[in-house]
Amino acid sequence: MEGTYVKNLICKVIYKSESNNWDNAVMEWEIIDCEEDEKCSEICICGKENIKYLYTIKNMCNGNILYPVGSSCITKFDRKDLREKTSLMESQFKLLHAVEEGKFLSLSVELFSRKLLLWLYEEGAIYSRWWRR
Repeated sequence: MEGTYVKNLICKVIYKSESNNWDNAVMEWEIIDCEEDEKCSEICICGKENIKYLYTIKNMCNGNILYPVGSSCITKFDRKDLREKTSLMESQFKLLHAVEEGKFLSLSVELFSRKLLLWLYEEGAIYSRWWRR
């Protein structure tokens, strides 16, 4: 079944891309948003059911949008920058849920990666006169 999902993904991405070649087509896309479906009721563009993280990706060459794309499909693009962005976005949801649940937050790797801390700093959520990039 995994093969069918990959074939569906490849067909839909190439159809909405300028390039007719997978290796080039994946370079045209960027993540522009992510939502979390705690009920896991959505279906990825590849056909996989029960996805939790719903990514919106945009083709930077022609403006086409694909939604919802699951995090497993994002990894199929085989791009380090997209894998890092999915990791960052999903860690933001994890942190948000910890705050919503009133959990005690400590600077541990369970909730805070270096990338997440840097993102929080760059977004203005953390201020430090000593922290410089």
